[in-house]
Amino acid sequence: MDISELILELRGGDSNSVVEFIVKILLILTMAQNGGSVDSFQPNSRPQYPSMGQHNPPRSRIAPKLQKNLLNRNNPNRPGTCRANQNNQDGTLTKEQRRNLPHFDDVEITEQNLIIRDGQAKYKIKNHGSDFGLPYKPDTKGWNKTEGTAENIKDFKDKIKDLVLRGERFEGTYRKSEPDGYSVIHFYDAATRQNTIFKQKTKEFVSAWKLTPD
Repeated sequence: MDISELILELRGGDSNSVVEFIVKILLILTMAQNGGSVDSFQPNSRPQYPSMGQHNPPRSRIAPKLQKNLLNRNNPNRPGTCRANQNNQDGTLTKEQRRNLPHFDDVEITEQNLIIRDGQAKYKIKNHGSDFGLPYKPDTKGWNKTEGTAENIKDFKDKIKDLVLRGERFEGTYRKSEPDGYSVIHFYDAATRQNTIFKQKTKEFVSAWKLTPD
């Protein structure tokens, strides 16, 4: 007796009933392997995913072109872009460009259409803060160094702004005799001999110090 005859005898029915019985058995085994149940099976239904707390859905794949180049080409100041390449051959921002990136602590001088970038002020305060009455300590070489604390940086920017508003304005140059010289705006106070410099092109703060009598 073969298996179909044995099942037919056990079921006590015809061959159609046997076929239906076998189909149900196979369906049960298939659903058990897939972790589902016969009751929950619905033809042409969408797959049911576990809740977010139980399983993280698969991450979408990045297109092959983006995998090769993840730089944001829509940001002209990002490393690797054409504008950045005009300054650095390897496509990175120069140190000065990084210091002049926009910051929420930048100080605008609307009266003169100028701006003091926070990063540039942090850089210049170390060597020139003492020229504006900020606390300092001499280093091993005898140079007066001001610590770049948040309070000192804020005071430094305030003093630069005050110098712009009270000083005499001069159109001039910076590093005139050097290859990287460029046009700037000077603000000078003859009483204190303090001078501050802003780029003519971008209106950004460059530096500030007290001039010697010479």
